[in-house]
Amino acid sequence: MSNDGQASKPRVETSETGVLGQLRKKSREELIFLVEQLLERKPEIKPLIELLIELPFPDSSQQKRIPGKAIVLHSIFPVSASS
Repeated sequence: MSNDGQASKPRVETSETGVLGQLRKKSREELIFLVEQLLERKPEIKPLIELLIELPFPDSSQQKRIPGKAIVLHSIFPVSASS
């Protein structure tokens, strides 16, 4: 919560030097390995991964920020404070 009693908004990473920027530089094989490691360490995310696999992949004109994407995913799979 913020000082005005409003719920804090999740921080959106925009920097190419952040996690998303690092992931964009990885090969397909490296990304698959990372997902495998995540599933081994956090098996509870398997339903989220399965859901994301089924979602249509946006074409290059749609790959810019999709408004509300994070909000929808967080409402389906809330992130706990211990994550």
